[in-house]
Amino acid sequence: MSTPQAEQGVLRVGAAVVGISPPAGTPMAGFAARTEPSTGVHDPLTVRALAVDDTCWITVDVCGLHEDTCTRIARGLPFMPERVAITATHTHAVRASCRADSEAMTRVSWRR
Repeated sequence: MSTPQAEQGVLRVGAAVVGISPPAGTPMAGFAARTEPSTGVHDPLTVRALAVDDTCWITVDVCGLHEDTCTRIARGLPFMPERVAITATHTHAVRASCRADSEAMTRVSWRR
């Protein structure tokens, strides 16, 4: 690995899970036949992160994420942006738009 800690035999690892479930009444994504807003939470939606040394993987329970959102998140982390991978689970049990998904991500605070 490329970090000084790895060269010394030290592996730095961290993990986190943050809830991002929308409140009841939120317009939902999914399919054209869905016309009603959410009625509550069946399964919690989360953002999950795993960091190993100088690399971070983030998975978000959203239908999709705009590239600009991923770039903004990566630049706000204590990692080099090219060492951050951000993915969406592509669930349709979420808010109605990627823009709303992006707003949900602003509630997550990243710490060193």
